[in-house]
Amino acid sequence: MRRMDKAHKQTARRAAWCVTAISFAWETAKIVLDNLGRLDMAGTLITHLYALITSQWTPVSLFIGGVLTLMWLHFQTTDTKQESPQATEEDFKVLREVRECAARAAVLNDRGARAKELITDLEAMWHHWNNAGETLVHPLTTNCDPMKNAESSGKLISEALRFKLRYADHLSVLTADFPDFYSNTVHAGYPCSREYVAVLSDLKEHAAQLEQEASQLWDKC
Repeated sequence: MRRMDKAHKQTARRAAWCVTAISFAWETAKIVLDNLGRLDMAGTLITHLYALITSQWTPVSLFIGGVLTLMWLHFQTTDTKQESPQATEEDFKVLREVRECAARAAVLNDRGARAKELITDLEAMWHHWNNAGETLVHPLTTNCDPMKNAESSGKLISEALRFKLRYADHLSVLTADFPDFYSNTVHAGYPCSREYVAVLSDLKEHAAQLEQEASQLWDKC
């Protein structure tokens, strides 16, 4: 009788373990298929692992529980990777546009700084001519205005030539990079027969326009 009772108890325990294992597998499958929350899955794992561990088949229970736990971690990692935002072609396009806009703004700002340097050089040149007793009337013609003093003419002519080269270089680079940019300075070009006062006034407006357009581009970026 005792042997039969013992056998019945072992059979009952095995049956209980089988029921628990099947229940665990069913609950896990439901969670995976229905994409339930991770807290629900963790609770189910803990509940059924406890039931398995308290049975007599502890080594097998731990093995099965470990395998199913690894499955849960795998699904969790996979879902996390899938939910991570991925850069799209549209994102790269926007990034390129912002970068190009910022680059254009920086170049425009640099051209504005070069225009200010030309203003400073032009004013300084006028004073040098005036101090030497000469009058700077047409600073952008190919030939210099007639000079009275031959002794100082060489130095003044060299200074005027350097200014004309920098002025022409500024316009050529600017129109190549920004063909749509317009100002009186760009329109007059080089060489031109405009007088000193007009050249200086246009150049100041030209520098202000460059800085303004650079600022507007920065705001758009």
